[in-house]
Amino acid sequence: MKRIILAMAVLGTICGCKSKEAIAPTGNSGDQPVVEAPKEKPTMPQGRLLRVTYLYQGMAMEEFGEFDLTRFAEEGGNKLKFRYRGDRVTYEVSDTLFDAARRIIEEQKMYELDKYYTLQSEFRVLDGYRWDFASYYEGKQTVSSAGRNAEPNNKGLRMIRDLLLNAAQQCVKNDEQQQQQ
Repeated sequence: MKRIILAMAVLGTICGCKSKEAIAPTGNSGDQPVVEAPKEKPTMPQGRLLRVTYLYQGMAMEEFGEFDLTRFAEEGGNKLKFRYRGDRVTYEVSDTLFDAARRIIEEQKMYELDKYYTLQSEFRVLDGYRWDFASYYEGKQTVSSAGRNAEPNNKGLRMIRDLLLNAAQQCVKNDEQQQQQ
């Protein structure tokens, strides 16, 4: 057992040294702090919005969830897919839903969200919730963020959820009205 621990310590030291050398600028002996270039401030993608996904999963299954709004130019129509009462359903939607989603993402600066949010606690959380948001644009640009038991102080996530939820509810309502006629 001692040999395994010693071997792991040696391996960690070797790997650690290689990592330090790899990030040190030329001429830096490793004694000086390495200064990283400032990160670029994220900007809103310029391409057309092609897809938005939003997932929220908590302790109870909600009536609507797992939203996936996708633009299908070749297949003749835009689709909103979601889970409704446990089943996956798909409805055709207009471009105005993409316009509204893009406006929320831009106005709420959702492109500035961190990649991941998590609850900072000394206790292990065994239940709770998780969420995931992503938007995809022409030019292979993306905006995404996710979290577990924590979320940013940004109204955008709630607004995107409400936009997709309201659209899904309207799709189901229209479908039920057509079936009654």
